[in-house]
Amino acid sequence: MIRITTAFLFVSKIVFAGMVTGSYTGDGASTKSITGLGGTPDVLLIKGAGSQTAFIATSTMPSGEAKLLTDTDNGPKSGMISTLDSDGFTVDKSNGVSNESGITYYYTAWNDNDGMVEVGSFNPVSTGIQTVTVGYRPSMVWVLGGSETWYEKSPAQFIMDGQSSTNVYGFTNGGAEYNASYKILSGLTATGFTTTSASTSTTHSGPHVGLDYHYVIFAAASNTELGDYTGNNGTTQSIDITPYPDFIMVKNTAGSDNSWFKTSAMPATYSYRFTDTYSELNITGITSATPNNFSVGSSGEVNGSDSYDYFA
Repeated sequence: MIRITTAFLFVSKIVFAGMVTGSYTGDGASTKSITGLGGTPDVLLIKGAGSQTAFIATSTMPSGEAKLLTDTDNGPKSGMISTLDSDGFTVDKSNGVSNESGITYYYTAWNDNDGMVEVGSFNPVSTGIQTVTVGYRPSMVWVLGGSETWYEKSPAQFIMDGQSSTNVYGFTNGGAEYNASYKILSGLTATGFTTTSASTSTTHSGPHVGLDYHYVIFAAASNTELGDYTGNNGTTQSIDITPYPDFIMVKNTAGSDNSWFKTSAMPATYSYRFTDTYSELNITGITSATPNNFSVGSSGEVNGSDSYDYFA
């Protein structure tokens, strides 16, 4: 993995392999192009520093579509990403989460040039469990529902390997098996992942026959870092890890709290929820990231009395 930390629009000119983090400042224009990544993202995650909801686009989605990482209004939408480009991406202001004037936006872009991620999609053609095979056990899987039909309510969800590898989580407030009837993911396997059973019923909110679903599979644990820690009741603590963490994601696995993330492009002490509430916390969330460790502050969502899983 190549580490690149950027501010505003400046990114070193390299061959894009693995992951790039950066930021840009919104100018209020209808579209804005971010260049210099050195390639086309397969996965693009963007979060505004204000009240904007985090959103994601993958190269398997139709051009111009993205998905909000929220529990409601979570079907694929236009007006966030215009295009994934050969040297970056273009955002579209019309949905209000990607180019508001004066707002700083933090992005993380992955591609599969070095096997850091794999992206794909599936469309259940019959009822039953879907099996996705990539040849290794993923460290984490994200699945994104692909429809806005009223009966397909499944929010974006994920599984991390480790102590809670049988639990499915949403990116927003919720514990294990949050909105269980909405679950798409079922579990990890030695070679990929499985879904819950698909249905043709319009009262079924899990996988639905005939609808598209998009997924992001993160590399095996040997190429990433997964772990867990016990909260310190609000007293700042450091978590030892092997690499310099360019991307950190923390989930309270014992409670119903929000997922948090931090990238190396964010100010040193800042981290964010994925949600659309104003969530910039510079002393209570993931408060720092340095070579071989990251620190968590006083927020119970990352450092209460519960157990927490992390991905770095």
